[in-house]
Amino acid sequence: MITGIIMGLLLPETTATLNILTPYLIFVMLLVPYCRLAVKDIRLSGLHYRMLGTQMLLAALAYAAFAWFNPRFAQGAFICFFGPTATAAPVITAMLGGSIAVVITYSLLSSVTVAVLSPIVFSLIGANTAMPFLSSIGLISRQVFPMIILPFFAALFFKKFLPKIHAELRERQSISFYLWAFSMILLVGRATTFVVEQPAREIPTAIGLALIAAFACATQFLIGHKLGVKYGEPVAGTQGMGQKNTVLIFWLAITYLDPITSIAPISYILCHNAANSLQLHWHARKLNNREILSDV
Repeated sequence: MITGIIMGLLLPETTATLNILTPYLIFVMLLVPYCRLAVKDIRLSGLHYRMLGTQMLLAALAYAAFAWFNPRFAQGAFICFFGPTATAAPVITAMLGGSIAVVITYSLLSSVTVAVLSPIVFSLIGANTAMPFLSSIGLISRQVFPMIILPFFAALFFKKFLPKIHAELRERQSISFYLWAFSMILLVGRATTFVVEQPAREIPTAIGLALIAAFACATQFLIGHKLGVKYGEPVAGTQGMGQKNTVLIFWLAITYLDPITSIAPISYILCHNAANSLQLHWHARKLNNREILSDV
């Protein structure tokens, strides 16, 4: 994020030019974890449906809560709840001792749902509402569908016809992390350029969006945990709802919503990484305490 801020300040034109790579980076970021998913592992359960229904309901309620007095806050709140699960969520889930299959399945389900609903939703609430409704749906569909849906089918294609490439991608999950890092540099650079160009009167809006993102993050981690406990998957529920594909929701925000709402996804990144750091710390302490007790 620091590198992105520096690029946004010193090389705004370069950052803006390189941002055309973002959709392709998101495609590969999704492709890599999907290569780890076997079709037999895709088992939808009541937990998945409850998480998805809760996520969509919260997105709608968050938008309605702010729309009457501040459309920007409404858009920022909506995108923080609406976004799909992060591609890195299975990694954190595994480190915390949760079910990887449950999280990857929900990541796929939430990504497909976002791809299907995005054309309609962003045509209704997006900043560019001057375009005819059906034309807007068609445009967003052409941009979002290939980026989110095709990686799954590409993974199946590689497994069937290019098994060596599929095996390499399956074993090299760290590729997603490096792509995520590069994407964050580009997107944060773009956001920094945009924010710097804004007048001082936009500072309260930026602070408000950051606070909304923090609230959205805490809410989803807590609700995800409670839902997970009911189904015996507390870690998967927490990570599935709380950890977001922030690169994707940032791109959606800055492309289809008022660009200043991109501050919300950026703030969400800080919040969910802080939450995961705390969870990993507590988990490590529990393991250490158990080792001490077993020695005694």
